[in-house]
Amino acid sequence: PGAARGTPTRMIADYVGRAILPLADAVLDLHTGGRTLCFVPFVGMHVLPDATLMARTRDALLAFGAPVSLIIEELDTAGMLDTAVEEKGKIFLFTELGGGSGASAATVQIADRGIRNLLCHLGLAEGEPEPARTRLMHSPDASWFLASEDRGILEPLVDLGAEVRTGQPIAQIHDPEKPARAAVVYRAPHAGLFIGRHAPGLVRPGDCVAVLATAYG
Repeated sequence: PGAARGTPTRMIADYVGRAILPLADAVLDLHTGGRTLCFVPFVGMHVLPDATLMARTRDALLAFGAPVSLIIEELDTAGMLDTAVEEKGKIFLFTELGGGSGASAATVQIADRGIRNLLCHLGLAEGEPEPARTRLMHSPDASWFLASEDRGILEPLVDLGAEVRTGQPIAQIHDPEKPARAAVVYRAPHAGLFIGRHAPGLVRPGDCVAVLATAYG
């Protein structure tokens, strides 16, 4: 990704890929759900074709020690930092620590502890990773990410962290311009842990309504 003679963003991407990544043993991409999503705090990795790299990355994932350790099938690989790192045979982890345009004392603490744990795991800091309870989870494919087909006001019907069953109503969307029309109900496509949802009330077609995960293995 990127181009040395492109726009500023493409020049930065080129420099990161060409000059910085070759020096790194691992990359940790720290962020939250941003303005549009909110998550149960988790650290994640991708399903990888290289079994050795998969095992090394999973060990680092568990060492981080977030409340949820999530393994997902990457849905969009082209031009991504994740892909550039993994194609070089290096460990790549990412976080979703809350969201909705903010952080909390709890999510900052998870990040602080996780960074130190990862540094200890890699031998870059003294000591051992601090033990932390984590649930190893999996979102196997795109069907575990529920997208909106409607425009309107989102009403959540279950809270983050809830265990849901297949077909259970988890959200509904109201059309404010047609208040007499019945709300459109969105149901869980799978049984599992409700780990992510749209954060603001207004949604549009294509927005992510919910993310589900199941126990891994």
